[in-house]
Amino acid sequence: MEKTCPGKPATEPTATRPSAVVFGNRVAPYHPLGAVEPALRTILGADFTLRFTGDTGELAAGLDGVRLVVGYADVWDSVLADTAANGLLGFVERGGGLLVLHNGICWAKHARLRPLLGAVFTGHPEQEVMPYGFSGMHPIAAGLDGFAMQEEPYRYEFEPGVEKGAFLCYEQAGRQWAAGWALARGAGRVVNLQPGHTAAAFANPGYAALVRRGARWCVGLG
Repeated sequence: MEKTCPGKPATEPTATRPSAVVFGNRVAPYHPLGAVEPALRTILGADFTLRFTGDTGELAAGLDGVRLVVGYADVWDSVLADTAANGLLGFVERGGGLLVLHNGICWAKHARLRPLLGAVFTGHPEQEVMPYGFSGMHPIAAGLDGFAMQEEPYRYEFEPGVEKGAFLCYEQAGRQWAAGWALARGAGRVVNLQPGHTAAAFANPGYAALVRRGARWCVGLG
């Protein structure tokens, strides 16, 4: 089983690593970026040169030189500005990678981004410990073992065909629910992963390995 050790510091950036920008909110109603930043640096730092920001104006500016956008935004009472939404859409269509983690699905509230992300968030029951497992043959999940963690059981309304192609599911309320999917959009790739409510989720070795795999797939690193 592939593992990422949460306690191991990420190595220093080098010129050979692709650039990744993690978007989130330092002040957030439920999911502050600072709470998960150390874990994300550990998980992704060996493969990417990372930068963390709350400035979505960078999406509108073109993201020159960036290979991967990680969405961990936590804004539910407003919609991403049109210029930022169009910038993100263009970034992916030109070949950029987009990894959406847990609350980052809030970006799908913008009508142009819902097809890009594949679903829109509709709500969730109270969090509980849930088992996660893999289905299908997607390379992101190849060789990984299932895991369990306490999480918010996010529910989604899916774009056509997306739910059926999910490679990650969780079990709750007597049925399986889609929790991870990968999409080709233009020349780019998008991955959405449902877990990530707190830093504890990213400290789970099984999920940390999945996040790393998803990020690498988004930029074609295999």
